[in-house]
Amino acid sequence: MAISQEQREWMESYARFGYLAKGVVYLTIGLTAAWAARSGARPEGSEAALSTILNQPFGQALLMVVGVGLLGYSCWRFVQAFRDTEFKGTDASGMVQRGGYAVSGLIHLALAFFCGQAAWAGGQVSGGEGPQSLVARLLNQPFGQWLVGLVGLALIGVGVFRLYTAWSKTFQQRMHLEEMSEREKTWAVRSGQIGIAARSVVFALTGFFFLKAAQAADASQAGALRESLMAIQDQGTWYLTAMAFGLLAYALYLVFLARYRHIGTGRA
Repeated sequence: MAISQEQREWMESYARFGYLAKGVVYLTIGLTAAWAARSGARPEGSEAALSTILNQPFGQALLMVVGVGLLGYSCWRFVQAFRDTEFKGTDASGMVQRGGYAVSGLIHLALAFFCGQAAWAGGQVSGGEGPQSLVARLLNQPFGQWLVGLVGLALIGVGVFRLYTAWSKTFQQRMHLEEMSEREKTWAVRSGQIGIAARSVVFALTGFFFLKAAQAADASQAGALRESLMAIQDQGTWYLTAMAFGLLAYALYLVFLARYRHIGTGRA
């Protein structure tokens, strides 16, 4: 279905706001991870980071704004999946990548919903469905252990692919580099390399946790961002400090994406 120029401009603005909101979330996660590395406290995940935002001055209003932004990012991910804005095509590889966009859309939709709930209730809400709940549901399905194992392998594959993306700098293709100053290009590329590499580690560790859960048929073995950060912390404070730096770099990279990313709306 064709969309008007006005709709395209509105979608682009909303998508850019979404990248900025996601950057705020990762900025908070990076700062809390850095604090955990310094204080010895245990690091937290996305929902705890959002709760941290809520506890700031004007936290409810700020969290609502972040939630609206995350909703925008979620919508953009669905547009990427269903309108094929990245031109991945309809072969097996393309459909897998587009499916990944849709999954990302669902995850950020859940975070946006959490923001709305937390802002409305003043933080007195329970967390959404975490990885352990998801794994428990999968394990109850026919061939459940195989399903969980396949998800784990897919996450590890995504982590390896993102690490290659960071090393090869192919992520630059998403950005309007010609609109940047030389200094902005340097910061955008460096923050992208460091931030995407840090995220690739989280993906790989999450996949490892899913594989453990599949092997043991035990949903409690599953984990995501929080469990990944705790596993890194268990290896040593400097490792968590490095990961915190990587997540902060990723937050900066998201700011550059908010400003300079090429955002299309698919085939007319």
